[in-house]
Amino acid sequence: MAAVQIQNLSTRRLACLCLALSLGFSAAAQERYQLSFHGLERSVNASGNETRRAITTRSLIRDWSNRAGVSNYHNLVLAFHRNVDSRGDAIEVVNRKTGEMVTTVFPLFFPESATSGTSRTITQKRFAYVYNLYHSEFSRGTAILNERTSINRQGVTNRFIVSGEMLWYEIPEGTQPLRIDTGTFKIGKKLK
Repeated sequence: MAAVQIQNLSTRRLACLCLALSLGFSAAAQERYQLSFHGLERSVNASGNETRRAITTRSLIRDWSNRAGVSNYHNLVLAFHRNVDSRGDAIEVVNRKTGEMVTTVFPLFFPESATSGTSRTITQKRFAYVYNLYHSEFSRGTAILNERTSINRQGVTNRFIVSGEMLWYEIPEGTQPLRIDTGTFKIGKKLK
């Protein structure tokens, strides 16, 4: 009987912990910042010649929205989702007006950080693995993020700045060859 009571108590504690964690993650779910991206995709065509294609904020929105079955890009933005879950951050396509997430473009998971700063300003250089949800069996690249957080006297973040570099690859699909992609990004204003 005592073992059953202990098990029930542990189950209740686990349920409370899960609820607290889910509430914490839903609060973090609202911490998205508009993101701009500039990069280059390189591949080799059937003739053996290198091809290049610009990767922009708009092209990422278009390409990934199409994968998600969305063809109206009018209100869509690219967003940096800070602390999407316990594994790290994510770059997402989001509806600017409703705040609804359309699709995750790149999870930036399992970060390693080097931190410096004071009690009011924290600077981090972070390394993270870049994933692709359509081919998620392992990481497809890496990202280096430069973060700066300013905290006011009440202990509340009043400014958060991120810029970074990414390098990843896309596996051959259909007629598309292997593609090597590089780019830089920076965040702007916080999305509502």
